[in-house]
Amino acid sequence: MQGDLLVTAYAEQRDAELLDGLGATRFAVHRAVFSLAVHQGSPLKASTRYIGVLVNAQSGVEVTAPTVRKHVLALVRDRLVLSYEPGRPGIRSESGTIRLEHPAEPADLLDADALVALSLGDSEVMALRDYRKAAQVDQAERSMASHAAFLKARSGY
Repeated sequence: MQGDLLVTAYAEQRDAELLDGLGATRFAVHRAVFSLAVHQGSPLKASTRYIGVLVNAQSGVEVTAPTVRKHVLALVRDRLVLSYEPGRPGIRSESGTIRLEHPAEPADLLDADALVALSLGDSEVMALRDYRKAAQVDQAERSMASHAAFLKARSGY
């Protein structure tokens, strides 16, 4: 149900020509944010790197985490997304919560073009899955290195 509301909101923004003035990168970030929210729920909790992975997979646009953040903040300013609340900063990114405004009821018939634009294909799903696996490995390696440093300091070597 919520996904239908977000597809309707995306179609309404497109039909009102609110997306026409966005550059390629900002448009790609907007699409990725809506796509993730359709599939994961809203408010969307995601890191800027995670959004960047989807931007690249969907649109072929390479973006850094700070660039994603800049464009999300611009989308808030332009009222294309409701709000962005930065979360915990990480080593290469920051997490955050993005709230999207949507109508109270979905359209009677979902807009097919909007539905296709916000769908995640196999390549997008695989890119996000690969990112999550790599992030888990990075976290485990940092945790082991931290523990080893603690043990070394504790033993006095």
